Amino acid sequence: MNDLYDQNLKMELARNIFIIRKALGYNHFDLVKLSGLTRPVLSSIENASGNPTLDTLLKLSNSLKIDVKFLLMTIMEFESLKGLLKESFQKGNKAEDYFIIPEKTWGELLRLSGTEIKSEQGRIAIICKNLVDLNLPGLDSFNRNKIILLSSLGVIFQKDGFQFGLEFGAWLGKRL
Repeated sequence: MNDLYDQNLKMELARNIFIIRKALGYNHFDLVKLSGLTRPVLSSIENASGNPTLDTLLKLSNSLKIDVKFLLMTIMEFESLKGLLKESFQKGNKAEDYFIIPEKTWGELLRLSGTEIKSEQGRIAIICKNLVDLNLPGLDSFNRNKIILLSSLGVIFQKDGFQFGLEFGAWLGKRL
């Protein structure tokens, strides 16, 4: 692996942990307590400067109730899946694949979509969590959090409009 790839992966890991942490309403200290990691270790991971071990990643994934592979999902992987599965998503859409999005929420997501600002990505994560809870009640924690992350990534990195990104992320999360 090269240094640029390693740094990008660290940045994407940091973003994904942040998104799930925010969606679950955890602050930094909450995740330190849940994971058993030290504050400096978690800070270095969330700042993309750390080099977490597999054991550390497993502690984080268990604490956040999400599979490690989703914590490590890069935007390139997400976009590749979207490219490969976009047609299947569009052809196979059923009524339950479309989200009910309240008008105020729709406007806020429209404003926030495509942002690279971390605090706004945290806001997207909270909105996606609320939409997943509204539209897909009764999911177990691991499936719920996976769908929240993928929906959030769909909105943050939307190229086909935030609503398509949101719904594709949810659809993908239900199938992975």
